Amino acid sequence: MLRARPLLPLVLATLLLGVGAFALGAGPAASKAPANRTGLRLKPVGRFLVPTFITSPPQDPSRLFVVERAGMIRIVKAGQKLRHSFLDVRPLVDSGGERGLLSMAFRPDFARSRLFYIYYTAKNGDLTVEEYRQSLGNPDRADPATRRRVMVIPHPNHNHNSGQLQFGPDGYLYVGAGDGGASGDPDGHGQDLRTRLGKIMRIDPTGTADLQYSVPLGNPYVGQDGDAPEIWASGFRNPWRFSFDRVTNDMVIADVGQDAYEEIDYVRNGTGAGENFGWSACEGTHAFPISGHPAAKCALAGSVPPVIEHAHAGGYCAVIGGVVVRDRSLAGLYGQYLYGDLCRPELRSARLSAAGATERRTIGLNLRNVITIGQDANNCVYVGTFTSIYRIAPAASTAPCPPGPVGPVVNPPADRRRPTVVLTASRVLPALRSGRIHVVVRCDEPCRIETSASLAQVKGEPLARVSAPVQTAAGGEVVGVTIPLGAIRGLFPAGSRAFASVRVRVLDRAHNARTVRRAVTLTH
Repeated sequence: MLRARPLLPLVLATLLLGVGAFALGAGPAASKAPANRTGLRLKPVGRFLVPTFITSPPQDPSRLFVVERAGMIRIVKAGQKLRHSFLDVRPLVDSGGERGLLSMAFRPDFARSRLFYIYYTAKNGDLTVEEYRQSLGNPDRADPATRRRVMVIPHPNHNHNSGQLQFGPDGYLYVGAGDGGASGDPDGHGQDLRTRLGKIMRIDPTGTADLQYSVPLGNPYVGQDGDAPEIWASGFRNPWRFSFDRVTNDMVIADVGQDAYEEIDYVRNGTGAGENFGWSACEGTHAFPISGHPAAKCALAGSVPPVIEHAHAGGYCAVIGGVVVRDRSLAGLYGQYLYGDLCRPELRSARLSAAGATERRTIGLNLRNVITIGQDANNCVYVGTFTSIYRIAPAASTAPCPPGPVGPVVNPPADRRRPTVVLTASRVLPALRSGRIHVVVRCDEPCRIETSASLAQVKGEPLARVSAPVQTAAGGEVVGVTIPLGAIRGLFPAGSRAFASVRVRVLDRAHNARTVRRAVTLTH
């Protein structure tokens, strides 16, 4: 029998199974015919035992790695789950509830170093990060003899372990830790800079001996007496999943709430170090403990408010953080953050920026008991439930995830695919009277916009060329561009008309280019 909803978010895993209490009858249900505006479907990948994390090595589009809570890492290769595991650490792992093998991360230079890292709760409850090396003789096996403990954090309770590892665009390893568990952060770990609990940390895991790693000098609390130098940001309850946008390098953190609110935090590239995200002085945008009608607002000076907040009154209980979609076959989702919730089956998306979240909506695909969302080296997006993994795919069965880039290892993976651009303009513009051509451009990601027009008195015979100042766009928004005609307007007598070919060339941050054109008639 399910407990009263206010208690559900205290156990992110009843999020990690407690299946006896949380398996809602049958297994996860996917929508069979997603008749939605984005033309999406859920394509089954395989069945797994509580898959907590989904990823693949940099620049390796041939393999998908699935972390199972009990302590196994499995590989899907050429669409088939390999019979043998990549790594089996079950003897080391305390698995059950929110505990278990929780995530893994490949070094950016994995193709050369063969090094990767895992995050699990040890038999004594310690949060543990370890390093392993891929077998030299068999790339589909790890070498357990290369095991090296990197970081150990004592943890007092069974819940709120967090469990996320992720290499950032700066090449450092980011490590998420929950606040130590129980309810309401009784020890105040979220706001205590002396402890690593309730924090996201940043380290260089390179080392040769156990518990050997280094702290980047740019970490905000290096050299401050008593503060843990590994801390990058504070004020988290249970940041179960965070991720970096593979195009913009922006970071998105989904922090599981207490009794009333779930939150998603946005960190623009180049910011975030030393930021305080509020817990346990605040839950979402509200003061904690929650009181008053309406609930009192968070008053913690300097704390960073979430860009998305979901109330438990609406049926939410444990936000499942996802990724910014960079799979170009998912045209309706590209550039948007995809996420879910343990108690709500609808997958949701939003376009995020420092100003907040826009285009918030459900995407028309439903899954019960979603516990993890990940992506591979091709930028394909996957969703895991307690028993299965699905790929979010176009409804058209012939539309595959575009192949990943080939070349030297970089971090983040290079985006070698051209941006999507929309150019709109009326077929007839009174530009000869106004002295300017006005068009609207939309680029689906951060880009540089170069706009020009060729004018002619007869179609196909250019007479002059004019251009607009270069503009930049953050991605997703509509940008108005004005091309001044200047003295060129005098070439066309009053009462005449001209023909223009408007050309827009867009370059993304990886210098991929796309050019679009639009024919326009200019009148006085």
